[in-house]
Amino acid sequence: MEVQKAGTVLINLETKKICLVYRPRLKDYSFPKGHLEAGETLAECAVRETEEETMRANHLVSNQEIGVIRYTTPRGEEAVNYMYLAIDDGPTTKEIAEIDKEEFHWFPIEEVYDILTYDNLKEFWESVKGQIIEIFENGKA
Repeated sequence: MEVQKAGTVLINLETKKICLVYRPRLKDYSFPKGHLEAGETLAECAVRETEEETMRANHLVSNQEIGVIRYTTPRGEEAVNYMYLAIDDGPTTKEIAEIDKEEFHWFPIEEVYDILTYDNLKEFWESVKGQIIEIFENGKA
């Protein structure tokens, strides 16, 4: 059975940086993402998971995903991850459970490819990087 997930490429328009999540237990960098909950749309899941993992409020540029990544999780689940483009709105005001929080860091666009741990994420990044450069150059999404 496939597990549905959603996540974002979270961008900060002021600093022109990309947010990546670091999981010390796996020693990996990836984009914020997580499992779809009952009654939730994929777009809602992407925003919620990003906010939980990064403690950053955010909104989607569009309710249309910018890519779909298929992979096997460390637990052996077959995952389908729908990715969206999100804008950082600053620190969240919501209470986030400690178990949902991840370590996160902001990186310049030119460093993201080399920092991402997995080849499928690198491939995805290469396919969307142009859209993000255009947003940074225009100063708005």
